Amino acid sequence: MRATHTITVSAPLPTDLSRDDVVAMLHEHENLMLVQPLTTKYAPMPSTPDDTLKNPYWGEKGFRETIKTYMVSESITIIPGIGEYGRKVIQFPASFQDTSDGVRTIALAAAGVIAKSHFRVMPVRSDQETNNTLKGEQGTHWILRETAQVECAKCLMPIVKGNYEKAHRDLCSRLLEKASQGKRGQAGSS
Repeated sequence: MRATHTITVSAPLPTDLSRDDVVAMLHEHENLMLVQPLTTKYAPMPSTPDDTLKNPYWGEKGFRETIKTYMVSESITIIPGIGEYGRKVIQFPASFQDTSDGVRTIALAAAGVIAKSHFRVMPVRSDQETNNTLKGEQGTHWILRETAQVECAKCLMPIVKGNYEKAHRDLCSRLLEKASQGKRGQAGSS
């Protein structure tokens, strides 16, 4: 029997970043892997498997040619509380598809774990979007939202869910911080 867990996290775009700045940063897939706290290394794969290319999750037909796949290594906690002895390094393919408003990802990890994320830069629709979980500038009109879903065997879900939530909780904020630092670095070198 399989179980699914979905989380959604958002962060407002800082005033120094435009929507296009953030979408361009997301299209550089390395940025997503560099801010992921579990990732220890990654390398581009020469091609994307056909079954991955045919997955209906990819949606936007005009963007299918942008799918790129990487072999990713992550260090995950399998037994909490005993430090490095309770950690294991796993490797899996992760595919990324550029979209008009961000990027979609699918990772096919060990033990049948399937992780999907959709990062989108979107306009703020209401005051609900600017609640206390979104600490940002007043008047922010854009947010970066990640909708992440993990699917695995029901017996694995407690371990997978804990690692997944820990890894994705602040991912949008870390991505925006990285984008702001990059933009400041570009301005300083001009």
